[in-house]
Amino acid sequence: MGLGFYEYFRLCEDLGAEAIPIINCGISFAGENNNEADIPMNFMDSFAQDALDLIEWATGPETSTWGKKRADQGHPKPFKLNYLGIGNENGREHYYERYKYIADRVREKYPDIKLIMSSGAFPSDDIFYNCWKQVRKWETNPESQNIVNLVDEHYYCPPAWFLSNTDRYNPSDFYPRGEGQPKVFVGEFASQVENKNGGTKKTSTLYAAITAAAYMTSLERNGDIVELASYAPLFARENNYQWSPDMIWFTNTQVYGTPDYYVQQLFMTNKSDQSLSYKLEQPKSDKAKAYIGGSVGLGSWSTTVEYKNLKLTDKISGKVSYDSDKVWDLQDFDSLSGSWDYKDGSIIGSSSSENCRLIMKGEGSQHYTMELKARKNGGNEGFLILFGHKDGSFYWWNLGGWSNTKSCVEKGTAAARSVIGDTQAITIDNGKWYDIKIDVNGESYKCYLNGKLMHEYTDVLNFDSLYAHAGENDKEVIIKLVNVSQEALPVNINLKGSGKLDTNAKVITISGKPDDENSYNNPKLISPVEEILSDISENFTFTTKATSVSVIKIKKN
Repeated sequence: MGLGFYEYFRLCEDLGAEAIPIINCGISFAGENNNEADIPMNFMDSFAQDALDLIEWATGPETSTWGKKRADQGHPKPFKLNYLGIGNENGREHYYERYKYIADRVREKYPDIKLIMSSGAFPSDDIFYNCWKQVRKWETNPESQNIVNLVDEHYYCPPAWFLSNTDRYNPSDFYPRGEGQPKVFVGEFASQVENKNGGTKKTSTLYAAITAAAYMTSLERNGDIVELASYAPLFARENNYQWSPDMIWFTNTQVYGTPDYYVQQLFMTNKSDQSLSYKLEQPKSDKAKAYIGGSVGLGSWSTTVEYKNLKLTDKISGKVSYDSDKVWDLQDFDSLSGSWDYKDGSIIGSSSSENCRLIMKGEGSQHYTMELKARKNGGNEGFLILFGHKDGSFYWWNLGGWSNTKSCVEKGTAAARSVIGDTQAITIDNGKWYDIKIDVNGESYKCYLNGKLMHEYTDVLNFDSLYAHAGENDKEVIIKLVNVSQEALPVNINLKGSGKLDTNAKVITISGKPDDENSYNNPKLISPVEEILSDISENFTFTTKATSVSVIKIKKN
């Protein structure tokens, strides 16, 4: 389509950006659930040679075979190339074998190139964990050490995920600190918000950008573990895009940057070299706590199903609030989609459509147990068991999703959901009854299949209001403050021990209403505003605006 490596490298050069090619590893994306689309290993030499040729084309002298081709295109000077990714959102054994084949060839000829391995498309499924397990296995083998320098993690999740995962990269057994440890490349991430006008297009609201900013303070704090991070797709052409949200939207004649664009720009152009030791105390709040709570429901996806013996028990009182063996009436449910009937003590979902849902009426309690039996009668997937349903949002336990290969819990709406917690491999058999149990307790849930605990997760719903990072470079102290609440909050800043600093500070702030978006008609509704704080001392108060991110820069004397 007239856009290749030459154009991309020139674009990066013009922007002052780092070019990180992600090359084909011999696996089509369609090959994730089976090996039908894999290139046979005896053909992999050409893929490895492609990688070597690319590096020589980008970095080789004019006298080399591929360096001459670059020079003939009009760029005699070598490009900058420090990183190379092998595979995108790939996983499983067939990927590990092909990754290592290419990585060994590259490492032999170009030992200084940092190699990036994919961990799949989700932040916590079985592909993700197995990838890191494989990386650690290679680390312990002298023959395969140093073939993975970074692991590429992707996550497109709702704002709540970002606020509840700001400790993801804190040092742990999973992400140890220290020399020689493979680092993290957050290759794609975005806080996803539903379009208030309907449709499947995710929008970049201020709130989405602010929750991403809150999360990015933790990326900076753990910069020795997270080496690189890049937002979701950069450019999107209006009415001709494949994915959303995106950072910059354009037509033939217009362009605008989203709130996410300005947040990413703010972080990129105000970087510190190291973190300072700091402590952040949260303001007191009298707001009532939020819980999963909600009502329950049944569903299916391209599958005919049957459910019976549904029982709901309040965990505090022990009272059974619903028992289908005593009363089982479709009038107790709202049929939102699909075809549902009652027969011989069972509710039968006979539609093979996607996204079929039957929701129990009523609000439900904060602490309850849901038990039932489920049987698959035909189709491509398995069961959808809903809980925490309120105001159109819900959780569902997806047993047999992704063409009957996975079990996980998803959170979101009928239009879009994100996986939370872990993912396990599973297959749901036709004609077999399964015992299903879900324990909901405040912000936590446990999912059991035939008595076995499958998923356990605490979905943090009561978030901190403030997030921060304090760092420095040779010239200044840089403090980032993120206020995700809808009220202005004063922050007392104590700089004791930071050395001699200027009494004036430059402040750059992005703020507005949570649902604010930029547009072609109002491209800078959400954009940075600068001010100067005068006569500050070692201990001063700065008031953060509602739904805002602020960068405070204080020069060193």
